[in-house]
Amino acid sequence: MKLFGWLKPKTVTKTVVVNAGYDSLRRTPENTRHWSEVDYLSADSSLEPEQRDTLRAQARYEIQENNAYGKGISQTFASDIVGTGPRLQLGLGEESLNTFIQREFGYWCQSTGLTSKLNMLILSRMIDGESIARIIQNPSSAYPLRLDLQLFEADHLTAPHSVERIGPNYVDGVHLDGFSNPYAYDLLDEHPGNSVLTNDMEHTTYKSRDIIHLFRSDRPGQHRGVSEFAPALPLFAFLRRFTLATIAAAETAASVAQVISTDAPLPEELDADLQEQVYAQQYEKLLEDSIRIDRNTATVLPNQWKLQQFAAEHPTTTFKMFKREILGEIARCVGMPAIIATFDASDSNFASGRMDSLPYRKRIKSEQVSLSRSVMDRLLSEWMVEAALMGMLDQWPELVGQINRIRENFGTEAVGQRLVHEWHWDGFQEGNQKEAANAQRLMLQNGTTHRAREYASQGLDVDHEDERAATSFGMTVEEYRKLCATSIFTNGNLVGNGLEESAPSSETETQSED
Repeated sequence: MKLFGWLKPKTVTKTVVVNAGYDSLRRTPENTRHWSEVDYLSADSSLEPEQRDTLRAQARYEIQENNAYGKGISQTFASDIVGTGPRLQLGLGEESLNTFIQREFGYWCQSTGLTSKLNMLILSRMIDGESIARIIQNPSSAYPLRLDLQLFEADHLTAPHSVERIGPNYVDGVHLDGFSNPYAYDLLDEHPGNSVLTNDMEHTTYKSRDIIHLFRSDRPGQHRGVSEFAPALPLFAFLRRFTLATIAAAETAASVAQVISTDAPLPEELDADLQEQVYAQQYEKLLEDSIRIDRNTATVLPNQWKLQQFAAEHPTTTFKMFKREILGEIARCVGMPAIIATFDASDSNFASGRMDSLPYRKRIKSEQVSLSRSVMDRLLSEWMVEAALMGMLDQWPELVGQINRIRENFGTEAVGQRLVHEWHWDGFQEGNQKEAANAQRLMLQNGTTHRAREYASQGLDVDHEDERAATSFGMTVEEYRKLCATSIFTNGNLVGNGLEESAPSSETETQSED
């Protein structure tokens, strides 16, 4: 049945207003107190020089001087990154050229103590918030090339008194161009904490190509760093206070064993003043007297006096749990698991401990890559240019010409970036050596790694080790390497067109188990 228009049911639209929002925006007294320190400053303005100086001093006081866990966490993190130092692996085509430069660069690293300086750079960046190194010519160097690194504490990088510290193109000692790139640095000639200082704070301005400035940038537009342990500094204080309180409670419970008290009332006929005098006399008498209690004996006390013993109530039951939890929160600043921060894996098995360490290994690898680009590539550039100028590379004129062309077109800093090379750092040792060896063999067979990388991960040079191994077997290096290739690909079960791992025989399994 067709309905007339005026008989059709009307559609009623109801508008519902939903008042939804963020809980943190509600103006409650708790929120007001919690967010009272919020600011809207830029990255550089929020890190004022006075604030950075205070945080730097507090971090040094707590981590370097007064907290064993803080010192251990920072040193472990730095040593895991640097290890025994980086190894250069060149890919310039000619084997003799690669071997020569790798060997000579390694000699230079040893003569300058580069490994310890890299370790210091990481420690300073973690604790102080930033680390500074200057590329110099050291006349006292034992290596023919005088190239070296001079380290500075972050206190040296600051604006003199006569200069505005923060501006559109200047941030506390850092000169910026129109694209916010540093092009010069003001470094004080003397540390501002020295006992003898000049009032004018004499300084020197260095070009950016001579300065390596490391810091962790957490915000766009940030040009100075702050201690990576800054969020954990209050936690370090909690940890120390809880430890001292636990020790004090235990000492108190152990030193005061028992006390004698009485509930006997004083005569009622005494007025209040006399009662107070009597109480005072009894208290002084108790302080002077003591009753000796021998082992396996019964002691008789005066009438209406009783003996009470203090209960050893102190937080020993929650002490370990509290320390582990707070240390885990502290170590989270650098991505370190609790088993490494505490050096205690008693609550973990091998599988869980390795699983906990996987994110930490990624963090270490990321730090190593960053250090390779920001420090090692810069040093390689300077080293290659110096070596070419001194005639160390004259027998390879093509390489010298390539270095000169890169310098002319892109600058000295680009030399190391444009030469085919890799930096190899120490890896993590696996606990199960058999599984690690099997995984290494399979990766060698399918081409996801190579012998040079595996040697470098152990802090060894493949050319040097192959030469020593070949000599011990009485063969040439080429013969030894062919034998290694045969062992990997032929005895490694290279079947048909693919790679298959055959199942071991029962006799072999029995022998391996024995």
